[in-house]
Amino acid sequence: MSLTHEKLGAGKHLLTIYDTRAGVARVQDSKQAMEVFAHRWAAQTFPRGYDIEQPGGWKIPPPVVINPSSTYLITEKP
Repeated sequence: MSLTHEKLGAGKHLLTIYDTRAGVARVQDSKQAMEVFAHRWAAQTFPRGYDIEQPGGWKIPPPVVINPSSTYLITEKP
C-alpha cells in the first residue's frame, strides 16, 4: 500500500490509498485492505480520535493501470 496525504485545514485531511500489492486476486480484497489501512493510519496519526468519510468512493483504474485507489476525508477530533 502507498498513500498521499494532504492537509486541508480546520482539522481536515485528504488521504488517498493506492493498493500497490502484486497479484491481488479479488477486487473486494483490495477495497477492504484499503479501508483497513486508512483506519489504521488515522488511528495512529490522530490518537484523540477521528471521523472518516469516503466521499469519492474507490476507483478501479483502466486495465493499463493496475493500482486501485480509494480516497478518504478524515477530520481530527479536538
